[in-house]
Amino acid sequence: MLIIYSKKITPRLTYAASQIFDRILNIPYQLTDQLLNNIDSKTFVVYYDTEDINFANIIYSSGLCQQTCIENFIPIVSFHLDHPVYFQNPKKSCDYNIDIFSLVFYFLSRYEEYLPGQRDNHNRFSSAASISHVNNHLDFPIVDFWVRHFGEYLLSEFPTLHIPGPKFRFIPTFDIDHAWKYQNKGVLRNLGGFMKNLFNGSFNLLKERYAVLNNRPADPYFTFDDINKTHQGFELIYFILLGGYNSLDINISVDNKNFINLIKELAGQYSVGIHPSYESNKQPGLIKKEKDSLAAIVNKDTTKSRQHYLKLEFPNTYKNLIDAGMTADYTMGFADNIGFRAGTAHQFKWYNLADEVSTELIIWPFVAMDVAMRDYQNLSPEDGFLCLRKIKQAVQNTGGNFILIWHNSSFCMAEGWEEWVLAYKEFLNEE
Repeated sequence: MLIIYSKKITPRLTYAASQIFDRILNIPYQLTDQLLNNIDSKTFVVYYDTEDINFANIIYSSGLCQQTCIENFIPIVSFHLDHPVYFQNPKKSCDYNIDIFSLVFYFLSRYEEYLPGQRDNHNRFSSAASISHVNNHLDFPIVDFWVRHFGEYLLSEFPTLHIPGPKFRFIPTFDIDHAWKYQNKGVLRNLGGFMKNLFNGSFNLLKERYAVLNNRPADPYFTFDDINKTHQGFELIYFILLGGYNSLDINISVDNKNFINLIKELAGQYSVGIHPSYESNKQPGLIKKEKDSLAAIVNKDTTKSRQHYLKLEFPNTYKNLIDAGMTADYTMGFADNIGFRAGTAHQFKWYNLADEVSTELIIWPFVAMDVAMRDYQNLSPEDGFLCLRKIKQAVQNTGGNFILIWHNSSFCMAEGWEEWVLAYKEFLNEE
C-alpha cells in the first residue's frame, strides 16, 4: 500500500491522485492528512508538501492542488531528461522535484480552456492557443510520460512495490455525418442539389448525382461494408448524427427506413453512440431527444457521445451531456490538429473546474481526425501517417488508448480520399 501524506486533502488532489494511481500506475494507495507512525514493511509513504518538512520521500507541491479558484496564469515550461515538463521545483531541493499532481490536474481539468483564449469560427478552443502547441509538444503525452517517470521514482525508493507495465488499446471510431451522399435524402433535398450543381456549373457532380440516384454506381458515402470488413478484430465505435435538418446537421432523416435499418445493423455488430447535433449546443434538450431516438432504434440505452463538429465548451457541454444521461464522451481532441489535447491517451473523469468537483463522466481523448490531417494541416497521406506512427509509438510506450476519428464519407475512393484510405488500411495492419 502506498500512503500519500498531505497537510490538506482537496478535491483537486484527490482527483489527480485517482488518475495517477487508479488508472495509469494501477497501484493501491491512500491519501491522508495524518502523520503516520509505526509503518510496516509493506507500507510505503511519500510526503506531498514543501521541502521544509523533515521527512524523506518529499514530493514537490507547487500549490495548485491546494487552491479552489481559477486564476489567469500560464505554467512555465522547463525541460528534464530532454522532455518538456511543468510544475518543476526551481530550487531542486525535494526528493521528487516535479509536482506530478498539479501537472496531471492542470492538463486533465483543461484549466487553460476556462481562460480567455483563441477560438475559431465555431467558438472552439484552437490548438494554436494550447500551451502544448505553443511549447511544441502537442504530439507528446506529457501526463502519461511523467506519471510513468514518477512510477520509476517510486520503484527506486520502494523496490518491492509492484507497478504493472503500460497497456495499449487501438480504438478506431467513425462519425456518420452523411450516411449517403445522394440516396435517401428525399425528393426536395435532391432537387435542391440538382439546382445548386447546375447553378454552380458543377456538371460532374450533377452527372454523379443522377447516376447514383439511378443506382449506377452505388452511393460513394455508403462505405460500411468496406469499413466493417477492414476493422475485423478491432474495437470499432460508430457515432451517429440524428439531429434535425439544418445547414450544419445534414444527415438522413431519423424516420427513413433505410437509415433505421443501417443503424440496427451496425448496432448488432459494434458499439454505437450518439453524435449530438450542432444545434444541440443552442438547445441542450435536443441531446436527450437524439439519445432517445437512437435508443429506440437499437432497443437499448446509449451512453456514449461525440459532439458534431467536435464543438466543446467548458463547462456547459459536459454538464449538458451529464444531464442527458451520458457517461462517456469521445470529443476530447482538436478539430484542426493532431495530438494530445489533454496531454494523455488514458480515459479520465471530467473535473468540473467551475464547481470544483469530480464527475462520473468519463472522457476518452482521441489523437487525430482524418479531416484535421488532410484539410487543416494540409498533410499528404505519407506525412499524416508518419505523424500517427510517432504518436502510436508514444502511446504504446506510456499506455493508454490510441483513438482515431474517421468518417464513412472519407472512407470512399473519391473526393481525394483514395490514397488516404489505402494508407489507413496499411496502417491498421501494422504491428
